[in-house]
Amino acid sequence: MREHEIPVKTEAGQREVGERRRGLPPHARTLLIAVNGVQTVGELRESFRAFTDFDPTLIRLVAEGLVQARAAPAGPAGGDADTPLADEVLRAKQLMTESAAAALGLRGFTLTLKLERSYAAAELAALLPEFQRALAKARGAEFAEAIVARVGALLDAVAVPR
Repeated sequence: MREHEIPVKTEAGQREVGERRRGLPPHARTLLIAVNGVQTVGELRESFRAFTDFDPTLIRLVAEGLVQARAAPAGPAGGDADTPLADEVLRAKQLMTESAAAALGLRGFTLTLKLERSYAAAELAALLPEFQRALAKARGAEFAEAIVARVGALLDAVAVPR
């Protein structure tokens, strides 16, 4: 994929997040969860600069039909001033929901429902402590801290106190 293209999950990729049937290695699974249809390859690469295997992992996800490329929009399409903020909240919600579903499975059903019903940045911020505890219990503190840090950065972009 090119730097300006936007990776998006295919239907198979969305199923894999929840079902874990392919036995993806941890880096591949984390990257699959992070693919949100908003960030370009370049932006994801920057977010995952600690992954020395970013490119081979992304290539694997594409080869397995879990991710596909979408061209980035040419420029602003006359959106209003609220759009960037709404995008950040949407990204935070999507990251939290997919991470909870992937890490917790059915055990996280209640938390996933709470996340799905949250539409404001403040509601998502209020769920962060519960979200972090659940992820830490299921996948370890380091994983939980990394996901919460990304969510926190998205919420900080809309100036939501945590």
